[in-house]
Amino acid sequence: GGTRRRREGGASSKGSYPSGPSKEHVRLNGDLAHARDVDALLAIVDARGDEMNAVNVATAVNSLWKQAKREARDIAREGRRDLRQGRRRGEGHRRGETRDSEAARDRVGAKLSHDPRLPKLLRLVREKVDELHARAVSGVMHGLGVLHSDLRALPTSRWTERFEKSFTAKLASALSSRVETTAAEMNAQEVAIAYNACAKYDALGERLTPDAW
Repeated sequence: GGTRRRREGGASSKGSYPSGPSKEHVRLNGDLAHARDVDALLAIVDARGDEMNAVNVATAVNSLWKQAKREARDIAREGRRDLRQGRRRGEGHRRGETRDSEAARDRVGAKLSHDPRLPKLLRLVREKVDELHARAVSGVMHGLGVLHSDLRALPTSRWTERFEKSFTAKLASALSSRVETTAAEMNAQEVAIAYNACAKYDALGERLTPDAW
């Protein structure tokens, strides 16, 4: 008993389940969180997407943007090392680190945008959005914002412009509705993260009404 216990009978606004996550979902979450790189992560999504619950989907989005930015940093670091070696040999010219980093992010984002497994993850977000708890909602929104604004991986190039606009509008509306459902349970940091995501991704900001907060 007690008021702190989660409600029975399906997912609540906190995204709880009557029996809790299965051992399979816990293991799958660990695999997603510790995937060695973007390719390994998307391989899991592609092979096991049908098994993923809402927590798994949120973890996949969170891991994806982190791995993509890490890969971009590694590329930029390697490029700067090559330039330093070239200068020592009297080759090339100095470029700014900001330009190197932007070029690396564009390279990783372009590859990700063309990856046929990315749309599958986006569809899973759309399917599971109503089961996301407050923290997961803000996390997913942040991840989409980073993929769109920082990495330019969204909109995915695998879709036609017409389909992408329709899908993004539906996804943004669903996330907006979920924010309105879970906003009272968000702490200040989670609210700030979700709000910042709207600034990064116009499609989210356009549909998130002031009443949601």
